Amino acid sequence: MKDEQNGVCQEIKPDGAQCKARPLTGSSFCFFHEPSKARARLSAQRAGGIARIRGSAEISDGTPDRPLETGADGIALLAEVVNKVLKGKLKPKVGAAIGYLLNVFFRAHAQCDLEARLKVLEEVYEAQRSAAGYQDVPAWTGEQFDFQMKSEGANDEKS
Repeated sequence: MKDEQNGVCQEIKPDGAQCKARPLTGSSFCFFHEPSKARARLSAQRAGGIARIRGSAEISDGTPDRPLETGADGIALLAEVVNKVLKGKLKPKVGAAIGYLLNVFFRAHAQCDLEARLKVLEEVYEAQRSAAGYQDVPAWTGEQFDFQMKSEGANDEKS
């Protein structure tokens, strides 16, 4: 009863260490080691196992495809996934996978947007070039400039 007064379960574990859980009121053992609680323990373990097996829902094969054509579609799906994970209707691992895929989608969507914007700029450039009478001059290819970084200050100091 000395350990009960100290608030420590009297059970000695297989490795020789004493259980450090608090004993039940009027007992020298905690819930996990109290002999009279064996049925309650088994019932709790079953309930925990069933909840773990059932877990949160996953997305079934019958789930209709969601449109993902715009950034707004991706944002709407992300909001839906977050809410389902928070409510326990979707496993966090599934939500994390969807989140990763949405990140890839947003990056690809941004890349497509940049390519479309660049195409418009190139068309405007070519139109202005043609209007200014530069048809005989080759278009800019980026090869006309040397983009190597040279330190002019370093050359001046050596001289």
